[in-house]
Amino acid sequence: MRQNLPGIIADEHQHIQFGRDMRAELDDSQKMDLGKLHQIEKEMCGHLFSRLLQIHSGEKQQGLFCRAVSFDPSFFAAWIQTLGHAEKRAADATESFFSGFEHLRPHFMTEHLADEVRHQKLLHRAILLQRRKFRFNQQFQEIEKLMTTQMFNYQNKIFGYLKRKLENPQLVYFYATSLIENRVFKHYTELKQASNDILVTYALNQILVDEIEHAQMFHNALKAH
Repeated sequence: MRQNLPGIIADEHQHIQFGRDMRAELDDSQKMDLGKLHQIEKEMCGHLFSRLLQIHSGEKQQGLFCRAVSFDPSFFAAWIQTLGHAEKRAADATESFFSGFEHLRPHFMTEHLADEVRHQKLLHRAILLQRRKFRFNQQFQEIEKLMTTQMFNYQNKIFGYLKRKLENPQLVYFYATSLIENRVFKHYTELKQASNDILVTYALNQILVDEIEHAQMFHNALKAH
């Protein structure tokens, strides 16, 4: 092993230089801060270590559904993809709903909807490589389609019910979002604990930080009404 180490280290130096050369060819707008990348790597390692400790200690994971969906890699990929679709669709539905009530559009709505779209991208990018393994599998396609359909039905029922019960578009937005965001926070927390995928765990953790801010934002908006 010691005899092979110098060759391995030499290869690593070549890899580092190769990465530097590739980064130098990028436009400034495409370059990411290396310090930020190192921080992301550190956080991901921390999540992985916590997950390994959890498994080693035999700690019971919360959420039967989260444990079940995390057990099968194809189910997990389909579900994370579905959650990403749901984030984007909620933003699109809200934007469409307020197209006829522009004067009632809350001042923080643009920022909130932008966060939802960003969450979609985080989830889809986190599961991209894993999902590629299954995307041509017919059973996987059917499961993903079914999950997405049921998720959209769930969103439609909540929005539809509140639209019938409330006349004020702002209250529809506040109540619907508060209800869904609270459930999302609980589900993402349980899913993060059950997940063995470090990329998804990192993405969920980033989203949960936003969800705390959103929950407070809508709580204050409802109090003001």
